[in-house]
Amino acid sequence: MRWVKGVIFTILLVIGFVTVGYFYIDYTLQSPKRDQEVVIEVPEDTSLKQIGQILKQKNLIRDDTFFRYYTFFRSKTNLIAGTYIIQPSDDIDKIISKISAGKQDLVTIEVPNGFDVEKIALRLSSKLNIKKEDFYKEVNRKEPRTNIEKEIPTKPGRAYKLEGYLMPAKYEFKKGATAQEVVDQMLNRFEKELGKLDYKNQLQEKKLSLDDWVTKASLVVKEAAVDKEYPIIAGVIENRLTDTKHVWKLQIDAAIIYAWALQGEKKERLLNKDLKIDSPYNIYENKGLPVGPIANPGVKALTAVLNPEKSKYFFYVAKNDGSNEHYFSETEAEHKKFIDTSKENAKKQQ
Repeated sequence: MRWVKGVIFTILLVIGFVTVGYFYIDYTLQSPKRDQEVVIEVPEDTSLKQIGQILKQKNLIRDDTFFRYYTFFRSKTNLIAGTYIIQPSDDIDKIISKISAGKQDLVTIEVPNGFDVEKIALRLSSKLNIKKEDFYKEVNRKEPRTNIEKEIPTKPGRAYKLEGYLMPAKYEFKKGATAQEVVDQMLNRFEKELGKLDYKNQLQEKKLSLDDWVTKASLVVKEAAVDKEYPIIAGVIENRLTDTKHVWKLQIDAAIIYAWALQGEKKERLLNKDLKIDSPYNIYENKGLPVGPIANPGVKALTAVLNPEKSKYFFYVAKNDGSNEHYFSETEAEHKKFIDTSKENAKKQQ
């Protein structure tokens, strides 16, 4: 009978190990109590091991050692990339089910550097089903909802009050987000980024208003295609605005293109007659800055306006040689030569 006892003991021992192992694995795949939502992003081509690591880093599971094996056990190995909101009550099974079903709770939308209100509206309408009219109404709201709005002036002829203040960035919005929620988040991001620049002291030193600063930066971001030219073009704009020997008009094509776009006409190439458009954004005809920003600039363009490169340049023209850079010149005669060179370069690129 000893062998019977031995078998029973062995069976009980195995059962004990299995039970302890089960509870241990279950313990590692549980998460500490939480009372807030947790957002996780699963990038494309992420392995099961990496997803387990993400869950551990987000404190959604205690340990990721057995995560892969558990997904095999649950037949949930086909986990789909995306952004998900994990609720406080979601356990490992709900988390895996949500990711394997690909039911994303957030929509990722990127607002590129230099996008204007109308381009943002188009992207929001396709990604979040926000009506363009609702977005336009929100960027022209009269009652400020954020601190930065209180500093933005209302000017006659300005198309969109909040143009220039919708910080370019990658955003994550909940499905069903309203135009108001989207605008609030963009403005808060703008204010957060500005806080890193100590802009108030610098604007005071330069005797520059917030709106003029943002307007200048919007011109820079539309004119410069490479980051290194931001300070140079900011310097050219500064030279034209402050020169005491000549009365310069800024004559920036991007502002004319913006003015035509507001009238529903997309201009790829400007003709001389296009420069006569009746608009407060026409800085070929009007001296000084346009009535407001023509795009939404990022931090680099804003920083360039605060720290423009000092030079004697008053002119620039695109090289058209594939570099996306410009020729800069001090005199009109030199500028005309560069225009000819630019035209020759363009022919070579065809």
